[in-house]
Order: sequence, then C-alpha cells, then structure tokens
Amino acid sequence: MRYTINLDCKTHSTKKDGTFPILLRVSINGEHIYINTGKHIKNSQYDRVNKCVKAGIKGYSKIDDFIDRQKGKIETIISENEKKG
Repeated sequence: MRYTINLDCKTHSTKKDGTFPILLRVSINGEHIYINTGKHIKNSQYDRVNKCVKAGIKGYSKIDDFIDRQKGKIETIISENEKKG
C-alpha cells in the first residue's frame, strides 16, 4: 500500500477573522481523504509552495508539533490496518 500525508489548507473557506482551516490530506493508493485538524492560520502564515506553516511566526513550533503528532497517529492507524490486511 502506498500512502502520503501532506498539509493542506482550505483557502476558499476563509473565516471572518481572515483565517482558514489546516487540513491533512491523506492519499492512500491514489485516493484522497481530508482530515480537519481543528486549527486555523492566516493566509500570510501559510507557505503555498512547500505546503507548510511558515517558520518564524508566533506559535509556529506549537502548530508544527501538533501537526507532526497528528501525522504520527495517522501513520500508526495505516500501519495497523496494513498488518490486518
């Protein structure tokens, strides 16, 4: 099974305060699933080219650590399901 987990932002879903949701895009064998992390960032804090939160912004390490933990949880779930068949 091939899979990737990438950060994505739903930029067309901007809230009144100018923020938009951070999503994790999980691709398994070419099929995409979007998981909302419940976190929001401003457009100026999102690096569209590298698809990540820009370093150096206030709260960057907190958001980045949270995203890494979520990716780890998803990888564990995928691995467990791979073992089960």
